[in-house]
Amino acid sequence: MLGGGRLLGYFETPPSGNNFNISLLNFIGIVLLAPIVETFLLSGLLAALSPLKWPVPAVATLAGLVWGAAHGLVAPFWFFGTVFGFFVFSCSYLTWKQRSYWYGFTAAALPHAMQNLLVFSVIGLAE
Repeated sequence: MLGGGRLLGYFETPPSGNNFNISLLNFIGIVLLAPIVETFLLSGLLAALSPLKWPVPAVATLAGLVWGAAHGLVAPFWFFGTVFGFFVFSCSYLTWKQRSYWYGFTAAALPHAMQNLLVFSVIGLAE
């Protein structure tokens, strides 16, 4: 594919040197550590946005756009799925945080880990 696909982070054939492999280390990083670290960062962002006193959907939308932009720096096409995912994680966090921080944290981190597990599994099946 010429031009546009490469710009969007999509490659018809993997670029040379793409040696992602299904390993225990990648599993730990992608499925376990990334959701935990990113949920801590997400909770900080949401705390920083709390003085705005916006409704949950508005704050979650802004957080989704911020995280989409961050993931889009790796591959622009990643922006789209990340926005929706982090919108949902933010809504979950903000809703359950009313009960306790750790309920909110779990409500965001667990579906994030499940989403990453799905992607990790699909990549594994494709190899």
